[in-house]
Amino acid sequence: MVARPLAARCRGPTVGEVTPTIAALLVLALILATTGIGLALQHRGAKVRADGRGGARSQ
Repeated sequence: MVARPLAARCRGPTVGEVTPTIAALLVLALILATTGIGLALQHRGAKVRADGRGGARSQ
């Protein structure tokens, strides 16, 4: 009976050890995705402003 938990422990990290790592990776991915989307929208908005209104005013 004692051999089973030892074998399970030797196989790899437990769920309790893996969960914080997965959570940290998810948070990091969420931050990167949010930042990327925000920058993309900001860039697109600036481009539209420069092409549309800015061009119309300069002419």
